[in-house]
Amino acid sequence: DGWQLDLDKLFDACDERTKAIFIASPSNPTGWLMEPDQQKAVLEFCRKRAIWIIADEVYHRIVYDRPVAPSFLSITDPEDALYVVHSMSKAWCMTGWRCGWLVHPADLGDRMGDLSGINNTGSTSFVQHAAAVALRDGEEFVAMGIERCRRARDIVHQRLGGHSRVTLAAPKAAFYAFPEIAGLKDDLAFAKTLVREHRVGLAPGSAFGPDNERFLRLCFAKSEAQLSEAMDRIEAGLAML
Repeated sequence: DGWQLDLDKLFDACDERTKAIFIASPSNPTGWLMEPDQQKAVLEFCRKRAIWIIADEVYHRIVYDRPVAPSFLSITDPEDALYVVHSMSKAWCMTGWRCGWLVHPADLGDRMGDLSGINNTGSTSFVQHAAAVALRDGEEFVAMGIERCRRARDIVHQRLGGHSRVTLAAPKAAFYAFPEIAGLKDDLAFAKTLVREHRVGLAPGSAFGPDNERFLRLCFAKSEAQLSEAMDRIEAGLAML
């Protein structure tokens, strides 16, 4: 069934010191997304304990089984203790332009403005104008990108998911796959070997937290021809394990 969040473990980890719960959905590196019933459970839990929710929803548009990913904004009230983070970097491919937005309770506007001014002096004006155009006129571009990623995801899932040493659920969102490699003991060393000997780059799973040494992260936001070649090279690397 792919990646799942254990809400009981999440809630048990919270105590009187807990000030916020961070949820990244859709997720990098797994392609997991949080379903509405889990969002409602987290919201109810946080409301009772005065815990903030920080929701990273930057891959909100890049979803393969519905128009958009579920959002905490659809179930919360304006005064709820919620931050929602968005970016132009993903669906609109404006990576490096350093432009995004934050949805928060209205009474925090002045303080967030002060913090932004001190921290990064704000986004430059021409980038903001470009973002406005992308939001207004970019729907065809976004739809084209999602369909391209869908085809790419299917190539990766069919090729790696069918490999005898690989366990891989089809990502539901974003443009990453996080395959588990049977027998892999040093993910960083193997990632270096793939680059050095097979000229293909994957990120080691351990870069994304503990207990991920059996995993590698693959970004499939590439052309079908590039991905087919990459699959050949990865399979050649797996044959050497």
